[in-house]
Amino acid sequence: PRRHHVVILDELHQALTAGPGIVHRLDYLTRLNRTTAVAQIMITHHPKDLQALADEADRTKAMGFIERAGIVVCGPLTPGDLEAQPGGDARIRALDSVVPMSKAEKQLVARWADPPSWDTDRTGARAGGADDDSKGRFLIKLGGRPGIPVRVRLTAAEKALHVSNTRWEH
Repeated sequence: PRRHHVVILDELHQALTAGPGIVHRLDYLTRLNRTTAVAQIMITHHPKDLQALADEADRTKAMGFIERAGIVVCGPLTPGDLEAQPGGDARIRALDSVVPMSKAEKQLVARWADPPSWDTDRTGARAGGADDDSKGRFLIKLGGRPGIPVRVRLTAAEKALHVSNTRWEH
């Protein structure tokens, strides 16, 4: 029977820096997997991760991953990540050069990147509580269509499995 597969490449920035030729291999996969009913999900922390490669050709090819993606999901990003900044490094392409975003979408995603407000009541609790407003927020973009903002909320069991800052909490 025909089967469909999904390959998930998490922490993509680590794979891209593993050695010369890796970007070329991944580029090959992004172009040919669909002929064999294989989809892939590439996950990285930041769009600039794709541009941190030493070779200009690799940087250009890696940004092509975003350009050819059917769907791009963005978490909180700073205005500098979203739009080209005057006087910025010309080699670094902002996300809006690859993913068309409206002004309102850029403002929304940038607002999520703002840190929580200061503790104003002196109780030690952060404003917004432990589950502050920016956590789990994503904007799903499909081409030039308006983005769909979503919020992911983990269950207690999921939260217990995915704690990466235990040293800070104790």
